[in-house]
Amino acid sequence: MYKKQRLKRIGISSALKTLSIVFCIIGFIIGTIVGVGLAFFSSLFGTIFSVNTSGFSFNILILFPFLFAIIYGLIVSFFSFIFVLLYNIVSGILGGIQLEIDDENKFENNNNDIYGEL
Repeated sequence: MYKKQRLKRIGISSALKTLSIVFCIIGFIIGTIVGVGLAFFSSLFGTIFSVNTSGFSFNILILFPFLFAIIYGLIVSFFSFIFVLLYNIVSGILGGIQLEIDDENKFENNNNDIYGEL
């Protein structure tokens, strides 16, 4: 049996904190991948054309993960704020999103039937 509930409001501060941290981590990972790629091609370029680019490659490896983390965090914070604000306004007018949530107690009781008595 499903319980019907409505999501009428999203807390702005909790949504901003959660999404910002998640996307800072994603930005750090993407920045690391981009930094490693740029450092590789910088070293390759330096080797082919006999140019000393070792300091540039090292700076890219250090700078890009933190730069991407900050940029992703700020961009997502801004758009999350706009989204949550608009959602709260629209859900106040239309009533929110209807959710069907499974009864947890029913699942726990059926769990014994699946696995038997231990």
